Amino acid sequence: MEKEVLQQIRDEMERAYRPPEANQRIQQAHAGEPLSLEFAALRSALSVLHASYAMVGRLPPEPPTARGRIGARLIKLVRRMLFWYTPQIVYFQYSALRALEEQAKILERDERRISQLEGELGEERAQNRNLRRAWEDLRVVMAAPASHSQTQEAADCEY
Repeated sequence: MEKEVLQQIRDEMERAYRPPEANQRIQQAHAGEPLSLEFAALRSALSVLHASYAMVGRLPPEPPTARGRIGARLIKLVRRMLFWYTPQIVYFQYSALRALEEQAKILERDERRISQLEGELGEERAQNRNLRRAWEDLRVVMAAPASHSQTQEAADCEY
């Protein structure tokens, strides 16, 4: 039990500090799938989240000026002071990103299933129309001999 918990913690830490290149592989995995406009927007939002996740804790570009060098030193100082907080931010961002990715997968799967069900429903409706037409045709065919026999009975009664 203890080893499993430790392994889960290690796995989460490894995923939390995954390099941005790994995120590009995730995006490429979805590149071959046809997406509706809604899912294209969702994938775009996930890409932005991946980019912001990769930037947490990294230094911004430093302009080659005295102000830029002083700013970079101040940022490094603040970064060192927040050593305890940055991993928490990264972990939260990673957790939120994973939750959104899972939700996107579920939505895509549901969209495919709904499309499949709509196709099946169309087939069922067409079959139902065909059965109704056949039923009406059968009713007409069955009514014709009955009306013919009633006509004959009426004609027999007249004689």
